[in-house]
Parts: sequence; C-alpha cells; structure tokens
Amino acid sequence: MNHNDHISASWDTNADLWTRAVRQDLIPSRRAGTDQAIVDAVMALKPQRVVDIGCGEGWLIRQLGCDGVGVDGSAALIEAAQSADAAGHYFALTYEDLVAQPDKLAGPYDVAIFNFSLLGEDISDILRAARVSVSPSVSGGAVFIQTLHPWAARGEGGYRNGWRHETFSSFASGEWQPMPWYYRTLETWCGEVEDAGLKLKAIHEPMHKTNGEPLSVIFHCAEI
Repeated sequence: MNHNDHISASWDTNADLWTRAVRQDLIPSRRAGTDQAIVDAVMALKPQRVVDIGCGEGWLIRQLGCDGVGVDGSAALIEAAQSADAAGHYFALTYEDLVAQPDKLAGPYDVAIFNFSLLGEDISDILRAARVSVSPSVSGGAVFIQTLHPWAARGEGGYRNGWRHETFSSFASGEWQPMPWYYRTLETWCGEVEDAGLKLKAIHEPMHKTNGEPLSVIFHCAEI
C-alpha cells in the first residue's frame, strides 16, 4: 500500500473519531485559532460560492453559511457531513477523480479551499484542478490553503521535506489509525503554488495568543 492509499484508509477508519473530535471541539489548535483564521480569510472576500476540497465532516461549509460545496475522498466523512446538513451539497470524490475530471467540481466558484487537506507528496495536479474551478472575475478567484506551519511542525525530522506520521495522540483518545503526511518547507510550498499556475497573493500566520507560536500558515493564491 502506497502513502496515498494509507492516507485514504486512515480517514475511512478514523471517520467517526474525527467527526467526534471536531464536533466536540477536542482539537487544541482549532480552539486556539485555526478554525477562525480560515473563516476570516475566506469571508474577507465576501464570496457567494465556495468549494471545500477535502471537507471532512463538513464543518467549514456549515460555518461559512454561503452557497457551498464540500468534496472528500472518504464516503464515511461525506455521510457525516450530509447528516449534519441535509440541505447541503457534499460529494464523495477522491483527488484522483478530480484531477482526471476537474469538471466534477462543478464550478465556477469564487473561492476554493484546502483546509489541512493537502497531505500527499504530489499536489500540483489537484491544485490545478482547483485553479480551473474558480472564476478570476469574481472575488479574485482565490484558492486558500491552510496547513501546518513548516517551522512549528518541523519536529524531529528537521526543516526538510519528507514523509512524517500523525498518530492523533495529542488531541483525543480512541483507537486511531496513524496516518502518513508529507512535510514541506515554506520554500517548497511556494514552489508548489507556482507549479500549479497560481500566484501567491499573501501569506497569513495565525499565532497562538498565549505563547506566540505560529498555529498554521494560510496561503492566499490566485490565478496567474
């Protein structure tokens, strides 16, 4: 099983635990500010239509409150999203599906969002699919990426690209299946944006209010 298959299997196995952790506010970084940071970044553009790619159990679409579509490769997470938002639009589509047929995203959108959902090594193709789904004439046609801050998340692996493992042990109890994820330096993230035909308009670094450490990084991108 390759890394991408491991990631997919982990989300399917952990779907119930993840849904509980999100809905019971059990994840410290989310409480500390990452949830509000992505909401504020998106809503600053006053979008009318958004797509959340890798939407999980759908919290962000519900929170934004505008015309939104959520897609995720985990059917279990999409089922959880639909159960909490019967009137919402959620679709079980893998990144491979979207790369092969970008029209399945059913754009155009004002904003496409990846909120901690770019976990694999090869992400340029899915970023290109997101790029073509947004309309540059409305709200700037933005693509937002929120991810772990490269400096804060470097850990024992150091500040260099490579595969890492998430055990989920820091924020919730339960029998979680560990998950691989690909770590990138800031320079590499910027290169991925450029390779996808996007330009970087701004970088936001949400900070922890108590210790001053970066909670995440948000890349605000637009079509070149």
